Amino acid sequence: MSDLKTMSELDRLINQRKEIDKKIKELKNNSVLCGRAKLDVEHYPTQLPDRHYIAIMTDESYLGGNRNRWRTVANGKTRDDAIKQIPTIINDLQSLYNQVKGGQS
Repeated sequence: MSDLKTMSELDRLINQRKEIDKKIKELKNNSVLCGRAKLDVEHYPTQLPDRHYIAIMTDESYLGGNRNRWRTVANGKTRDDAIKQIPTIINDLQSLYNQVKGGQS
């Protein structure tokens, strides 16, 4: 029984560590998360410049199960380049929604 208690405590600590590591990365990258959308930056260990991107969380079937994945919808060489694309993406998604709903608001 104590093995089960130890494993559940270990699992809890591992999950806490993952959350802490995630928060550290967000703060280092000046990431912004809003629900299923995020603005983040990808650093490369080479001479390539950073890539700033906007991503949406998706639910995907994968090998018989579901998993969440971030999918990039816009990127740019600077944070502002990526941010400038958000209104166009929102407008396009709203237009798509209106079109498939038959123009209903």
